[in-house]
Amino acid sequence: MKKVLKDKLNILIIFISIFLILLCFNRSLWGDEAWTAIIMKYDFKEMIREIGQDVHPPLYFVLLKLIVTLFGQHIEIMKIMSVIPTIILMAIGKKYIKHIFKSDFIAGVFICLVGLMPSCMHMSVELRMYSWSILFVTWSAFLGCEIYLHGQRKDKLLFALSGILAAYTHNFNIISEIFVYMILFIALLVKDKKYIKDILIISLITILGYLPWLFISFKQVMNVNNDFWLWSVNFTDIAQMLIYPFNSLCHNEIPNLFVLIFIGLPLLMTSLLFIVVLKTTINNHFKNQKANFVLLCYIPMYGLMMFGVVYGLLIRPIFVARYLHSTIGIFFLGLAVGISLIKKNSLKNVAIIILICNMIYGCFFNIQREYFNGTEDTLAFFEKAKKEYSTRTIVTDIFLLSTTVMPYYETQYTTYSNTVYSLEQSNQPIFYIADQKNDQSFLENMNAKKLYSGNIDNEYFFDVYLINNVEFS
Repeated sequence: MKKVLKDKLNILIIFISIFLILLCFNRSLWGDEAWTAIIMKYDFKEMIREIGQDVHPPLYFVLLKLIVTLFGQHIEIMKIMSVIPTIILMAIGKKYIKHIFKSDFIAGVFICLVGLMPSCMHMSVELRMYSWSILFVTWSAFLGCEIYLHGQRKDKLLFALSGILAAYTHNFNIISEIFVYMILFIALLVKDKKYIKDILIISLITILGYLPWLFISFKQVMNVNNDFWLWSVNFTDIAQMLIYPFNSLCHNEIPNLFVLIFIGLPLLMTSLLFIVVLKTTINNHFKNQKANFVLLCYIPMYGLMMFGVVYGLLIRPIFVARYLHSTIGIFFLGLAVGISLIKKNSLKNVAIIILICNMIYGCFFNIQREYFNGTEDTLAFFEKAKKEYSTRTIVTDIFLLSTTVMPYYETQYTTYSNTVYSLEQSNQPIFYIADQKNDQSFLENMNAKKLYSGNIDNEYFFDVYLINNVEFS
């Protein structure tokens, strides 16, 4: 233990890990997280069938099911399950970066970026598969570097394995991995044509490894092409994608001007760094290996972004900013290396300060989101309402509240969407949860009594009304 603590990078990893774990001890879930928690109650066969009908591959859910089976269905345990890959990523990042770049500075910056940047911090405690996605895809990038530099058989097999694991974690990880594979294969071909055999073997292993889920994945893609909750690609969507690496507001609209300053400065700095590195690379006739590497690290994230936008414009919108998460580990690796190339210490310090400010913003936002979000107050209200009102029925015009969130939290209630339920079918009062964004004037003619205003997870803001025996259509 003393040997571990002698290394400052190990202390940094331990500190960030503890901070992330401390964000997990709450019951706050948004819609997709609640869906994940609900299917953990199914038996294994039911769970796999439900996943096959959804839009995601099964690996994350299988891993989470094993944890739930061992430790019980506790939200805190399930959230910590999402912290584990971030801890692993920081640890392997330190190992590979010190081996490839021989730099504690690059390793330290990378560890802070993947542990404390707003988007990474948020996804590290979300009850979803995104922290596992960034682990597998970034691991592929590290292994690609090792293959290019040393060409060991072990790294080639692990590279194929990381690609398979990524593909089984999220469907868009396949696109992320295509960019990683493409960069490595082109680099190997430029280096020496003898690597063609290795490229073919790696590709074949990856394809065979994913083959068992390939048909189901294709069916999922066809299903979302026919029916998905996104309807258009607009400027707001693209803006969310551009600011995503430096932003915590994963499920909301573009943040206010004050918050945009914290997000815009690192985005501007990263863009300027790209221009400077590109100029350096061209002036050195692409002989500066570190500069070349930085440019390559931009490709997976922006390539995936372009794919999502073009696919949405030509076929159907199915891409949102958080699907970029698998690629931002590589993006942050390039950013860490790029900052190390800045020769003037004053400029390097400015870059570090900008990133630290963004991390501090992310820390405050994520603490607020996890612990000061209205969820506990809302759950307490419904706990009290069970005793005061003779109803076990909830109707809501917020889709995810009716389908996942309320059914998970309030199992003693029967929850309906207002699009499928009619009050005339009931002779008892109901609770109506009305979205604060929507017009609530129709409630004036229904003898509705307002009981509560609140939210869940700072995601769903609503008013709760008691309605007695009023026709509703």
